[in-house]
Amino acid sequence: QIVAKLPKWVVGRGVPGDLASVASKAVDEVTKGGEDKAAGAKRDLEGVVAEGGETVEPILDAFGGYSAGAMNLIYNIFVLELLIAYRQEVQMPELYDIKNQDMLYYLLFAVIIIPF
Repeated sequence: QIVAKLPKWVVGRGVPGDLASVASKAVDEVTKGGEDKAAGAKRDLEGVVAEGGETVEPILDAFGGYSAGAMNLIYNIFVLELLIAYRQEVQMPELYDIKNQDMLYYLLFAVIIIPF
């Protein structure tokens, strides 16, 4: 009964142990009135759910890192164009002795690196 109400990512293949038996144990303990045993069974159920939830987080972290890196490649072109166009106002190339020709090479590299 409880297992049918849980989301599919909780009941998925990555969940170790038998979730149905743990859930039914928790329901049985609650109906019998044993509050201490019910709390223990509930902790067991929460432990199983928490263990299954850890398998999704690394995938989301990797996806977030990849997405940020991909967007960085595209946005880098616009940032370099702004640095080239407003060279005098920004004064970053002058502070670090970056020549205008070098900035064009950086821009060219940023455009070429996108497909790779």
